[in-house]
Amino acid sequence: MGRILSSLFHTSTSLLTSVNQKNCSEDTRRKIRIVFDALLANPKVTHQRLEGLLSQIPKNENILQVLNEEGYNLLQKCVGLNNLELVRWIVSRNVDLNRGACSFPLHIACLRGYDDIVEYD
Repeated sequence: MGRILSSLFHTSTSLLTSVNQKNCSEDTRRKIRIVFDALLANPKVTHQRLEGLLSQIPKNENILQVLNEEGYNLLQKCVGLNNLELVRWIVSRNVDLNRGACSFPLHIACLRGYDDIVEYD
C-alpha cells in the first residue's frame, strides 16, 4: 500500500474524485457503520468474520464517504488499528485512497510505525 499511496501523492489527477465511484446508499452507510462497530468491539476483526456483510456492499459505491463518530473513514480507522486484512479489502475496491476528513492513511501508518501497512502494495 505504501507504494500505491506514495505514487498517488505525486500525480495531480489522483486528488480528483474517482469517476467510477458513486455516493453511498443508506444501506451501504448502515453496513459500514456495522463494520465500525465490529472494529470497536475487536480491532483485529477479520475479513473472513465480516465476509457476509462486506460482500453485500456494492463495489461502485464510495465507502470512504462514511465517517465514524471520530471523523475517520473506514480506511483511516483500519490503518490506525493496524488491521492489514481490512486495509487490503478496502484497497481492492479501487477507492480514492487520499480522500479523507484529516490524515492520509499513509501518514497514519507511518506515525504509528505500522511497517506492514506502509510497505503493502
